[in-house]
Amino acid sequence: MPKAGFGNSNSGNTSRRFFADPDLAAEITGINKQFIIKLKVILEAMSSGHKINAEKFGEYCKDTAKMLLLTSDPYISCLRKRKPSKSQPFMSETIELFEPEELDTEVDQASKLPHSDDNESD
Repeated sequence: MPKAGFGNSNSGNTSRRFFADPDLAAEITGINKQFIIKLKVILEAMSSGHKINAEKFGEYCKDTAKMLLLTSDPYISCLRKRKPSKSQPFMSETIELFEPEELDTEVDQASKLPHSDDNESD
């Protein structure tokens, strides 16, 4: 566990509860469970006040970062169940803007108009 007085600024109770149950923490946050466990090890090692093999610790941190990139959603969002919002139906004018049939009709009508080149033959 992290020791007080070693540069740790988190709320001890909050972090203990979060890391005490990685299954629940993963379910609530959507973060990979193994990542949460590895993060716990990193934070405990950093705040322990003990000497750490910097090379091995650096590799462990890199592996953990790679795990986060490979296993987690890049846009980790709250996974709470929410009531779907009622959306308003599209206005008929908006729908008409996206209908290709009208565009084809306008193109056909424009192609039937006499060109100025036809009138210059006089």
